[in-house]
Amino acid sequence: NRLNVEISCTQDAPMELGVEVNVTSKSNSYLGPGVSLGLTNKNLFGGGEQLNVSLFGAYEWQTGRNRNSIFNSYEFGINTTLSFPRLLAPRFIPRRRRELNWTRLSLDAELLNRPHYFKLAEFDVAMNYDWQSSRYSTNTLTIAKITYTKLINTTSVFDSIMSENL
Repeated sequence: NRLNVEISCTQDAPMELGVEVNVTSKSNSYLGPGVSLGLTNKNLFGGGEQLNVSLFGAYEWQTGRNRNSIFNSYEFGINTTLSFPRLLAPRFIPRRRRELNWTRLSLDAELLNRPHYFKLAEFDVAMNYDWQSSRYSTNTLTIAKITYTKLINTTSVFDSIMSENL
């Protein structure tokens, strides 16, 4: 009474590169392209950890009759995420052996320029737990998230809008 089983496995590529290109059209007559380049290492420390680094950027120019200047909007930044295929969590979060549970640490930075209003920099740090409580339910718990936004410079138009709304 034996079962004759043959298991066939293929190894996944340890590195993955992704490219995304898009075009954005906004209701304020801004139009422009964007690009995102991502690199993922799927087995960073040999235990299934994933490191994802993504660079992104976008550029928009004003179209139509109400073009105010030749200055245009842009933004660019970097997103990094380190994911562990286990919960580094307290015992109150239920752990199941069938589905993977993840701990994600992320660090992001972005520079945003809106020429008629402001230029700002933003930095984010976060820690999340992802787990499945059932086959159909996925949960995310954000343990900590810190966002720091620094207004680098402003225009007189932006300053007048801010003073009117205080």
